[in-house]
Amino acid sequence: METLQLLGHGVLVAMQPMNLLFAGIGVLLGTLVGILPGISPSLTVALLLPITFKLDPTGSIIMFAGIYFGGMYGSSTFASFFASLPLLGIDGSLATVTEFESDASLAPAKGQVRAKTGTFIEDASIRGQAFAGYIQTRGGRKLAYQLVVNNVPFKEIEDVIQVFQDEGRISAILWRDN
Repeated sequence: METLQLLGHGVLVAMQPMNLLFAGIGVLLGTLVGILPGISPSLTVALLLPITFKLDPTGSIIMFAGIYFGGMYGSSTFASFFASLPLLGIDGSLATVTEFESDASLAPAKGQVRAKTGTFIEDASIRGQAFAGYIQTRGGRKLAYQLVVNNVPFKEIEDVIQVFQDEGRISAILWRDN
């Protein structure tokens, strides 16, 4: 019977508003750090350890649990995000980016670049166009990269499409030369 009383007391302590707040903050921070590639849940706890120095022991343990579980969720989230990025020359917004394939040294980059695009057009000008993602290079390196184009005037939509093609070629060159 004493065991059930102690268990009940532990649940009451954990349900105190301040301890629930510590758990929530821990989960949020753990998820934000754990989503970074290569960061494991235990490394997430180690990185966020100093945050708990000023807390009482119970609050620290509760926040550690939140950080650990947030880190577990965060580390699985990156894989889903990565898999959802379009592949150069194959699918999504990058399916039509294929001019790089005319160069035999760049053609094998098809499917080796995962990136997302974003374009802001105003008054017959590309105000901002970003092309960002990850490249698994021919040499085996993993690169995170971003290409940005600003304030490019254009006359017709084909000019905008050419910017995409040029960024695809630059991405393929990064794949080949690294």
